[in-house]
Amino acid sequence: MSDYLQEMYPPDNPGEYHVPAVLLLDCSHSMNGTALKELNEGLKIFGQTLREDPLALGRADLAIVTFNSTVNEIQPFMPASMYKPPVLEASGMTSLNGAINHALDMIRKRKDYYSQVTGTKYYRPWLFVLTDGYPTDRELTRATQERLQKEIRNKGVFYLPMAIGDQANPRILQDYYPPEQSQKPYFKAQASDFKQAFVFLSNSISQVSRTDLNGGDTIKSPQVDRTITIGI
Repeated sequence: MSDYLQEMYPPDNPGEYHVPAVLLLDCSHSMNGTALKELNEGLKIFGQTLREDPLALGRADLAIVTFNSTVNEIQPFMPASMYKPPVLEASGMTSLNGAINHALDMIRKRKDYYSQVTGTKYYRPWLFVLTDGYPTDRELTRATQERLQKEIRNKGVFYLPMAIGDQANPRILQDYYPPEQSQKPYFKAQASDFKQAFVFLSNSISQVSRTDLNGGDTIKSPQVDRTITIGI
């Protein structure tokens, strides 16, 4: 068995279906100020909302990755019951593509852990991407888009991006969806009020955790088939 599998946090209630989720958060310099304050508050609300549902708390595994000039794994996958909201700071550029690749690597390893170590069945993993800018690691854009598009097509991940503020371009985030996909949902929010997105995310994870499946690692996407506008 690989060393990285031995070092992972085991899930609570490993005999039940689990939903792994990665929060991919932009901490570049442009997020400084109101946006960062709202982000930190949103992370608190996310945990508070999850704790209101004991079933989801025992079936969700969460990871947090931030990105600026570098990609930073703030929290590896661990049970939602262990979640403690971090206090984030903003600086640097926007390594969005590197962050997406890192998150997909984490998801792949978590799936391996479920199948090879605990025998845990799982729902389709979530990748929640929050950013207010353009990727500065543009040399990775095409390969990253193709990788994420393949995962989406194969039901390997549920991708939900969120564009913050007037400078963010939702079209850039939509380009990570497969081109042939008719619906490419995303959040759009002002930096002064996007805590509702974290409430939506925690409620959706709760809903997914209550789904009764007969087997496999797929699940229907949440009912998000349009732009979700928050605080505008």
